[in-house]
Amino acid sequence: MPRFAKASATAAVLLASQLGCAAHATPARCTLTGAELIAPDASAEELCQAFQQRLAKALSNSSNLEQIEDLTVALAAAKHGSIEAKVSLRSEQGVETLPVVAIDVSDRSLAKRDLDGLADAVAHVMSSR
Repeated sequence: MPRFAKASATAAVLLASQLGCAAHATPARCTLTGAELIAPDASAEELCQAFQQRLAKALSNSSNLEQIEDLTVALAAAKHGSIEAKVSLRSEQGVETLPVVAIDVSDRSLAKRDLDGLADAVAHVMSSR
């Protein structure tokens, strides 16, 4: 299969999955690397969904809640106790990349509550722009 055809097929699959997510009110596109460092018994998809739900909750009283479907979030957890979110917001003007938001934990392992704290911090950054 030619490279262009592969890229088109991949784009079609991604678009279909994103449209399916939008139809189910999925707040943002999300990826997570290092999920096992946060919750060994949860998948990256489950943790992304938890992050998205917490972000939606944190933005529920904000005008930014309407923008949540236009977000792309890349979460990355590291062994040294850090988790960061790289967030991009699509709009008619193009793509805006928000400042990287991170939480560092030095006295324990990362946990789901850190993911919740990260979602709250991202909501704060979105609300203050």
